[in-house]
Amino acid sequence: MTPKAIGDYLGNGGVILPPSGLIRYASSVRVETFFKPSHLIEYSPTALKKIARVLETLALAEGFTGSAEAINLRLKEGENCD
Repeated sequence: MTPKAIGDYLGNGGVILPPSGLIRYASSVRVETFFKPSHLIEYSPTALKKIARVLETLALAEGFTGSAEAINLRLKEGENCD
């Protein structure tokens, strides 16, 4: 039920890259280097309905039409769940 845009804008699941050139100075290899972090975020249809327009506005402002379409698709799916 939860569209990817929630993770991008609200779930803190985004990727933050260091400024160019600084990646060379990262710390040494650790066990965590070989793990891929996963973020699980779940919104109910009711919760999604409350923030859908804000998410859609953000996605469209950044040119992510696919994310905006996914939000609307999840809203339609949620209507069938109620």
